[in-house]
Formats: sequence, C-alpha cells, structure tokens
Amino acid sequence: MRFLGVDVGGTKTSACIADEKGNVTAIDVDGPGNFQTVGTIRALSSIKRAVMGALEKAGLSKEDVTFAFFGVAGADTDYDRSVVKKILGEIDLEKYDYEDDGFIALRSAFLDGTGIVVTCGTGSISYAFDGKNYNRIGGYSFFFGERLGAYYVAGLVISAAMRAKDGRGRETVLLKMIEDKADAPIEDLTIYSHAQDLEPPFDLVPTLISMLKKAYQKGDAVAHDIVDKIINEIAIIVKAHESKLDFQGKPAVALEGSCFKALGDILPERLKERLPSHTLKVPEHDPVVGAVMLAMERAGKKVTQEIYERLVISYMEAKR
Repeated sequence: MRFLGVDVGGTKTSACIADEKGNVTAIDVDGPGNFQTVGTIRALSSIKRAVMGALEKAGLSKEDVTFAFFGVAGADTDYDRSVVKKILGEIDLEKYDYEDDGFIALRSAFLDGTGIVVTCGTGSISYAFDGKNYNRIGGYSFFFGERLGAYYVAGLVISAAMRAKDGRGRETVLLKMIEDKADAPIEDLTIYSHAQDLEPPFDLVPTLISMLKKAYQKGDAVAHDIVDKIINEIAIIVKAHESKLDFQGKPAVALEGSCFKALGDILPERLKERLPSHTLKVPEHDPVVGAVMLAMERAGKKVTQEIYERLVISYMEAKR
C-alpha cells in the first residue's frame, strides 16, 4: 500500500509518499498551488509537478497510489471548493480527497486530531477539534479579519521601520537592519510592492521576519510590541475556539507555519504567560504529514502511535 499526501500552499506545494507502516519513501516540492493567488493554470502545474516528482522518486505510477489526500490553501467557500475539485481532477488519481490546508495542519500536530492548531505561513488559518466537533477560524484575508500570516507580520516590521524614519513611530533597530540589507533608503523598497516585474534585492518576507527575531533578542521595544501583537492574536484565537467547542480541560495548542518556526522559542515562551494551563508545541515536521495520515484513514488504515511516530521520524530523515 502506498499513500500520497500533498500540502498545497500559497508559497510552495509539498508531496509526500509513505507505505502502510509510516515509512516515507519520497518527498517532492514545487511552486505555489493556491489558485486564488496564482490562478488555476499555475496552481495545477505546481501540484502536478510535485505529485509526479514524488512518484518518480519513489519509482511508482499514479495507479500504485492506494489513496491520496490534499490539503489545499484556498479551499474555503463552496465556489472555491468547486474550483479545487476541478484542478485536482486533472491530476487523474483514482482515489483522493481534499480539505483546506489548515485541516491537515491540525491532523499533523496531534495523533487523534484533538487540540488547537494556529498557522502562520503565507497566510493564516486555525482549526480545533474537541473529540467530537471541529471549528475553523479565519483563513480568508486581512480584509476579512486576519491578523496573522507571514505577509502580515512582515508588513508590521517594515511599516514600523518606515514610521520610525519619518517620525510617526518610535525609533527601532529594524530601520538600520533593513537599510543595511537593502543598501538603500527604506523608501526605495516601496517600488517592489507594486512593480510585479521587479525582483527585490533580497527575499523580503522571510528576511523581515528573521530581522524581527534578531531585533527582539536585542531588546528592541518596537520588535517586542510586534511580538506582543502576534501573541495577543494567538491567545484570542485559542479563547474563541474554546468558546465554540466542548474541550475536557485545557486543549494543547500547536503553532504551525514558516513564520512561527522562524521565530523559534520566542512565541512558546511568551505565549505560556498568556496560556499557562495549555500545553504548547511547535512541530518540527510539516503539515504534509497530516495529509498522509488522512490518506491512510480514508483508505481504512488506522494510524497508530507507532505509525505516527514512524511517519514523523522518516519524514524528517527524508527531508534532510
């Protein structure tokens, strides 16, 4: 038996193949697959290349896949899901299913799915499960309430630096960090927010988040304020889930996504002050592991603790 899990994100698409014991045999990564941001043609191309790349590495064909599960960024409304269904149908797999990417992140974080996951990748979404019912929060856009996501956090960083320079905000080491990296005045970077054919001098979003961590560690007050905003939003999301579901005790909380991982131990340490009775974790492995688990379960295979642990270990080994 061979199971295929695919995490279709706004920045990249990851495909993972594992056997029934949880041994990961192949991983492949391609470009963004969120049709809302890159269009259906490019989304299909990224997903198809990731799937076929993983199959080729594993020495398998599409017919060898027992079941596939896709976690798809942008699978939000009924209309979105109809578009995603059409895209995935073009992959031509016999047995597959899909949900949005937050769903696989929850499954990846907890063996039985019970708990809360808050994601901060390209965008943000949160899922919770109390053992009986699921609850979703967010996953749409800033306009519709999001206050997390790598682009949002990076925007807080660069806007704070700009406001410090023109006198609207407090002084911050972030300004010097950005201008030194760009080797230019910060205002020269504004062109990259609207000139889509120009490449910025450095990878803006991950670099700005890395700068936030360094500034925080230097004791920069503005950086601390930005981290406080992140912590506050996570706590609000957790409390909102708890108000909607019936948890027995305080649920565990997982922080998932490239932004949270980049900030390292800062968030769990600070979040513990706001959520002292919750167990907090930042999984080392990626949500695509959850997609593999769901593929197994859709095929009738029970994911035991042993299989889960093997999946995580072998995935991290394959990723290295």
